[in-house]
Amino acid sequence: MISIHMISQRVRYSYGMALERRDLNNFYYETDIDNLGRIKAVRGPNELAAGIPYVISFDYHPIAEFTDKGISAPAYAVTKHYDVQHPSDDMETVTLVDGFGRPVQVKKDGVVTTASKGGSSRDENVMIVSGRNVYDAFGRVSKTYYPTTEAVGSRSVFNRTRPPLPSMTCSTVQ
Repeated sequence: MISIHMISQRVRYSYGMALERRDLNNFYYETDIDNLGRIKAVRGPNELAAGIPYVISFDYHPIAEFTDKGISAPAYAVTKHYDVQHPSDDMETVTLVDGFGRPVQVKKDGVVTTASKGGSSRDENVMIVSGRNVYDAFGRVSKTYYPTTEAVGSRSVFNRTRPPLPSMTCSTVQ
């Protein structure tokens, strides 16, 4: 069993969350939370010493927008990981959810390298979009589609691009 001995901590008791912790080696760890008790950012000793605003941060957009044709903009959350090798370009993950909080699509920023025969390789910054999940009436995933890519900049938009056939179809025997 691993035991971490804390010398001191500052706690937000209304949410049961430690906002600042200091261990036996005098390393500080800080956590920022919003007014709903959700974690907004976490900083460790290396980030605090270097003045980096976070090692990981979260941005929540819990309100979906609806039209007469359905959801026009789904609720989503953005997770940013600080990248030491590329300080001006965080590693982002966007999770789009349905009205029940189930993930329907996940987007991650990445680089896709393409090369043509006899040509040089070319790197392209894209969002790698997970395959779409379709749920049945009981909340189980009934179809999953293959992943795709899209241009950077449309992170909060649900990608409706689908391959012609689902990559996996589940059926239940009754």
